[in-house]
Amino acid sequence: MYQALYRKYRPSAFSELIGQNHIKQTLLNALKSNKFTHAYMLTGPRGTGKTSIGKLFAKAINCEQLVNGEPCNECNQCKQIMNNSHPDILEIDAASNNGVEQIRDIREQVTYAPSVGKYKVYIIDEVHMLSIGAFNALLKTLEEPPKNVVFILATTDIHKVPVTIISRCQRFDFRRIGQKDLIERMKFVASNEELQIEEEALQLISMLAQGGMRDALSLLDQTVAFASGEITKNDVSEVVGRISIEKIEMCVQHLLTKNTTEILSLVNEVILNGKEPIYVLDDLIGYLRDLVIGKAFGVKEDNITTAIVNEHFNKLLKVADVSQMQHMIRKLTEIKQEMKFSNHAQISLEVGLIQLVSENQENHSLLKKITELENKIKELQYPQPQTTKTSKIESTPQNKINITDSNKTELNAALEEVNTVATKDYILNKVFPSASKKYKNVFLEKLPSVLNELLRINNSDELYAISKRLEKMSVAIASLSCVVIGADEMVIKTLSQEHIYRTLCKLMQKDISQFVEVKFITLDKWKPVAAQMMTALAEKKHA
Repeated sequence: MYQALYRKYRPSAFSELIGQNHIKQTLLNALKSNKFTHAYMLTGPRGTGKTSIGKLFAKAINCEQLVNGEPCNECNQCKQIMNNSHPDILEIDAASNNGVEQIRDIREQVTYAPSVGKYKVYIIDEVHMLSIGAFNALLKTLEEPPKNVVFILATTDIHKVPVTIISRCQRFDFRRIGQKDLIERMKFVASNEELQIEEEALQLISMLAQGGMRDALSLLDQTVAFASGEITKNDVSEVVGRISIEKIEMCVQHLLTKNTTEILSLVNEVILNGKEPIYVLDDLIGYLRDLVIGKAFGVKEDNITTAIVNEHFNKLLKVADVSQMQHMIRKLTEIKQEMKFSNHAQISLEVGLIQLVSENQENHSLLKKITELENKIKELQYPQPQTTKTSKIESTPQNKINITDSNKTELNAALEEVNTVATKDYILNKVFPSASKKYKNVFLEKLPSVLNELLRINNSDELYAISKRLEKMSVAIASLSCVVIGADEMVIKTLSQEHIYRTLCKLMQKDISQFVEVKFITLDKWKPVAAQMMTALAEKKHA
């Protein structure tokens, strides 16, 4: 009978374990010194090696010819454990044996000495499934265990296990296995099984496995049964019912280039081929997330969860804008929530994508318009100097701009949206004359609570990052109606976003009797302004 790959390649020694080096080294040291405890709690995601390590440890403590902590796999004890026929090694599934009676049976059995081995080992898998009564029945046994009995408890949901149980065990937290380690192990298996498989197919399997070795080998097993000849990434996509990576790349490219027709045509083609709309959305979100992470922190294998790092990915990485992609991820997540409550998931997806692309086009037009208006404002604030002659000749004003009522409305709107940075003239002419230390302290005390409230209202990763950098923000200068906040460029860029900035202004003027104008300034621009103010104060004092 065919044996599944994850069973066939279950590690038979600690040296064969993939990942979990911190746990492997601790247990090997305990075995070498013969100092191990009566109960272990193994917790972590599925398929990361909890049961495998439990069985290896049970084999090692009963091995007759232990070498440097490693079981020999040759003695009678090892062979019986490997064949699942050892009478002193009991593996219990708590999901189906979760009652008080089963635990009471264990309590009675532990009083008897081991039959053939040195230790009687109870491996209780999915221990979080035990009932409260069963946990209480187990508590006394764990607190005062009989000699030559070891309990190994494994769980994927440690928070469901009572703390009274956890505190009586040595706890080991298993981590997800890195993609590089998963790929290396699958290459080893493929070589042994004489399988031909593309590198990109291995990458895709490792990403879909989400850090679980069992999931990776099970998916490889399934793909082998499906494919004929060399296994490709498209074979893997077909097996799991996901979109091919090429289709995802094309969808993301059309999103970033705002090509509505092409993206709708592609999404429709994918869904007609039997792919679920929710999977389409998940893959789009995952790919955009990888682009954001790659742009912000550099491309590292373990950080990439959906995309395959190839030439196309690197091209998109160069042209992609982080803030644009973050907005897309938020919008696509909203679409996903709507789809959960819709009877027409495809329609919800298509409408959402149309809105997203249209929104991006509108934002682009708005930014262009704002730039034009800013240029007009600069021309109004700093007119070109007039050339005059010695004789009294009536000079004709240059660069005269006719401003209609509609222009005024647009200019005011642009000022509200854009002009959040304090200029030197603004500080010296508007804030400095009425500034005082009293007002500065008032706003300085308000700033932490305002940022916390802002984070509660908007709840974005950018604002959360700012709340952790509060010590790098301060009130540079303030009057009753104006406050200038000193911060770095990243903070200013985030807080200047229209919806965030408006909320910030409202919060800063809360409990204050009049309107408060909030502006920002970077440290390098503040220093010369501060120096000029000090000079002005000194001149005033000596006058």
